[in-house]
Amino acid sequence: MPAAPIAGGWVLPYRLDAPDLHLTLEPALSEVSGIAWDGARLLALQDEAGILFALDPATGNTLKKWPIAGLGDFEDVEVAEGKVYMLKSNGILLEVSGLDTPGQTVREIRTPLSEADDLEGLGYLASERLLLIAAKEPPMEGGLVDKRFRRVYGYALPEGRLNPQPRYQIGMAEIKAVLTAQASDEKSRARAAEFDPESKKSFKPAGVAVHPLHGDVYIVAAAGQLLAVLGADGTLKGAFHLKKSLFPQPEGICFDPEGRMYISNEAETGGTLLVFSMQP
Repeated sequence: MPAAPIAGGWVLPYRLDAPDLHLTLEPALSEVSGIAWDGARLLALQDEAGILFALDPATGNTLKKWPIAGLGDFEDVEVAEGKVYMLKSNGILLEVSGLDTPGQTVREIRTPLSEADDLEGLGYLASERLLLIAAKEPPMEGGLVDKRFRRVYGYALPEGRLNPQPRYQIGMAEIKAVLTAQASDEKSRARAAEFDPESKKSFKPAGVAVHPLHGDVYIVAAAGQLLAVLGADGTLKGAFHLKKSLFPQPEGICFDPEGRMYISNEAETGGTLLVFSMQP
């Protein structure tokens, strides 16, 4: 079913229950933690090792591999301004230049973020030249965990620094309100009612990507089984529960230049890649 209109008339331009392709990735990517569009291919990252995989977006087959780093908690990957960036959960970025060349170089970038934030999502906001870094855990305020919000930070590439204030702050009460407003049947109403804005597990961002045509920011969360969509100004435009049968553990999201949406899932029997075309 197409998504129900949101307040203001906005409609999700994808059918989340009807992917064009449902692909199984090779066993080494059973813990695929992030994906990114890179020219005519996808880049994929495995959760526990710093190995990059190039994938055929039409088949999910591996085209090439690069051992960029050793073992570690690697969570997402993004391509920005001709370079590849890999995010670790402790806030460290690896900047890879010349990925396909013999002169490939890797530079480590340390940010003020840490393991306590549990960073999982990495995107790129081209209009502001910002790498978007999504924190899985709620922020600390005055020494206390503020469960009401989740944050997406901006790392400014020109200045080479993390902006101290988050670029986006997502209210859990807003998500509940949108889920409730969108609910159109008994199951969706029940799931909206079960969403607890005060629970740390209600929504934990795992992947973030900026839509190439609309500029909206899409955030997937395995914990909470949700897709949230923000406008460029940070307004919550929609929130959607994801079917576990299709999205066993959604961890990565990206778009190609035509607006096709790719979502990757971790799975014990092999990671999966779902491909969605934009709806007219």
